[in-house]
Formats: sequence, C-alpha cells, structure tokens
Amino acid sequence: MYRPHSHHPIERMQWMDALRAVAAGSVVVFHLVSYGFPALRPSWLIEHIDLGRYGVLLFFLVSGYVISMALERYRHLGAFWIGRVLRLYPAYLVSALAMVAVLLTGFRPYAGWEVGHPAVSVLSHAAMLGEFTGASPVLGVYWTLSYEMVFYLVVSALFVVGLQRRMHWWALGLAAVALLGGGVLPDALIGTEPSSRILVAAALLLLLAGSVAAYVWGGRRVAVLAALGGFALLGFIALNGRLWPRTQAVASWNVLTFLAVMFAGGVIFHAHRGTLRRSYAITVLAVVLAQIVGATWLHLAHQPWSESRLAAAREGSLTTLLAVVVTFGVFFALRDRSFPRALTWMGQVSYSAYLFHNVILFALMTSVQTWRMSPWRQLLLFVVTVAVILAVSGLSYRFVERPGQTVAKRLSRRFREAGSPPPHQLAPVAAEYGEPDPPAEGVRARVLAG
Repeated sequence: MYRPHSHHPIERMQWMDALRAVAAGSVVVFHLVSYGFPALRPSWLIEHIDLGRYGVLLFFLVSGYVISMALERYRHLGAFWIGRVLRLYPAYLVSALAMVAVLLTGFRPYAGWEVGHPAVSVLSHAAMLGEFTGASPVLGVYWTLSYEMVFYLVVSALFVVGLQRRMHWWALGLAAVALLGGGVLPDALIGTEPSSRILVAAALLLLLAGSVAAYVWGGRRVAVLAALGGFALLGFIALNGRLWPRTQAVASWNVLTFLAVMFAGGVIFHAHRGTLRRSYAITVLAVVLAQIVGATWLHLAHQPWSESRLAAAREGSLTTLLAVVVTFGVFFALRDRSFPRALTWMGQVSYSAYLFHNVILFALMTSVQTWRMSPWRQLLLFVVTVAVILAVSGLSYRFVERPGQTVAKRLSRRFREAGSPPPHQLAPVAAEYGEPDPPAEGVRARVLAG
C-alpha cells in the first residue's frame, strides 16, 4: 500500500494555479449570469452542469491537495495555522465590510434575504463556520469557507495523532457513511431554535480560537485536546448538516460527500508525492467516486421534489461531478507543462476574485437594472464587470493578501528558528516514511500562501 518517500521537490505548480483560475472563473460566470446578466445564461450548459458547484468542487479537490502539501512542507501545526489564518482572514474581512456597505444602501441579494439573529451572525462570521450554525452569510460564497475551516481542523487533528497521511481512510470512510447512512443521518439534531444556534456558534468560535492557540503556543496535551475538538466537530456537522433552508448541502450526507472530495485531493497529493502507491490511490479514488455517485443518486430521492426536478438534480449532480473529475485529470496530466501567464495570474488572485465578484456585481445592481438591458448591452457590461473584478482582485492580492502572507512567513520562520520543536509535529511519522526534502525559502512562502 505504501512505498518509500520519493525525493522530488514540491513547488507551487502552474497547473494548480490554472485549475484555481478555472474554478474561480466558473463560479464568477455562474453568479454573473444568474444574478445580473440573465440574457447571457448558457442554458444549453447549465441545464446539464451546475457551473457554480463545478467550480466549488474543483476548489475542494485543490484544497485537499494543497493542504496536504502544506503539512508535508511545514511539519508544524503552528506554522500551518499562522499561514491559514493570515491567508484567509484579511481578504475575507475586507470583502465582508465591503458587502455590508452595499447592504446599507438597501440592496438585497435575493427576495427574503435577512441578517438573521445578530449574535449567531457575528459569531459565525468570526469563526467562518456559518454554514453549520444556520447563520445567513453576508456573502453567499462564504459557505465554502466553512468547509475549508472544518477540513483544516480535522486534518490538524489527524496530524496530532500521526494519521495525516491516511487521507484515503477518511475519503473512503466519509463517502461510505454518506452512502450507507445517508438515509438515517439527522439534518438538524440540535434543532433550529435561535438559543441553540447561539450556543453552537459560540462553541464553534471557541473551538476554532482554542485550537489555533493550542497548535501555535501549546504543548502536546493541549494539542491533543484540540484534536479531540476537531474530531467532535466532524461528528457534529455529520448530524447537523442542514440547519437552515439555504444551506448548500441538501442534507447531512451531502456534507460528508463534500469533505470526501477534499480528502480525495489529499489522496491525489500523496500518490503524486510517492507516499501512497498510485495503483492503490487510483482504486481508492474510483471507490470514493462510486460511493459519492451512489449516495447522490440514492439519497436525493428523499427530497420532497417532483419527479422532473429529481431527475434534473440527479443528472446535474452527476454530470457536474464527472466534469470535475475530467477537468482535474486533464490538468494533472499536463502538470509538467507551462500554462499562459494570464491564466496562472488569475489563479493567484482567485481567492480575491471569489470573495469580491458578488460585491462588485451587487454594487453595480444597486444603481443599474442590468437584467432589464438588451442582450448586447448585457454582454458589454458583463465584459466591463469582469474587467473590474480582475482589477479589484489584483489590487486585493497585492495590498491585502500578500502583506498577510509576508507576515505569516515572518512568524512561521520563528518556529523553525526556535530550536527544539513541540510535540505536535511530523517527526514521528517522517521516520516511518522517509524524511521529506527541506524546501527552498521561496517555495515555503508560496506553499504557505496556498
């Protein structure tokens, strides 16, 4: 199943940035044509592939790959979490403030949009875990960040107990639970009362803050406690996957399939890195895919939908998943090729593009009724809007994201220069698989940047 560690270098790869560009571009186009420019909506494509979900699943696969790579590189949870926090939060906070400014004009993204309970909203946004508290997000795209945060906490827990290279176990296990237990998993075990959701939001924020503090400053004992919290969080979301009607997962089983996709990205990394036999990894990925397809086909039937809607949902879900697999496979096959600079640049600014594109669109829609325009005028304004999104994303990357990454690099270096490492690092497992190659300084910074 396992083979000795291969000693080829890990660098920030062009194919990965290109994949990010495709993922972000899919989400941006989907939202622009869905909300602001309906005349440009490619019905022939969207009837068969959910462009938004396609982009998100690509992001999840990429995230599973990149986070596994980051853990191998840093081998220290303190450095890892400093990098993650300073990678995600600066642009996230700026986008939230920008969207609040748009909302203050009276604009609402959709009919019935509401802030929800203020305490739940504030606590959930602070923890980036609103998808699992029933909070209405300031920006709808924040839901994927909840999955990112859960994934970070779970893989950190695996790191503490020395199982971070067993991604295949978790990909298989989560997909299996989704398939076999999806029909009996509750969607809102804690209930949907505001008082319950306030307690959950506060507990999740405490869990996140405590875990980060434990991994950055604590010793082995507090790291183990944080790891237990990460595993408990996984159990919680498996039983409370749909706390409000606009949750993206249709049920708790769907939450597990999203996470299985992220762990599948980790399986791909370890196969590529050489810590997992490729033949075994291919088998694992095929089984995980079959389980997700089976869970989707079987459990969507439990939704209170008409036969036509069920058929469309099944087809859309499965063709979207297939498109994700094919896209990732093609880019992985081209991983040693060079990609156009424009495409890799868009991949580098993809996080900002993901966060800010709806802010820009909604700001435009506060003064211009784009959906009432002729198709040609919509096309012209669409091009202008995309140009503005790219410009804002570039500025955000330059003046918001990169400074955070610079600070993260400086702080994480202190862990490497501090002398004796804390107990929650990779050393015990590294001895089993072979010591990873020490990364070059420039590569470290790019891996930390994600």
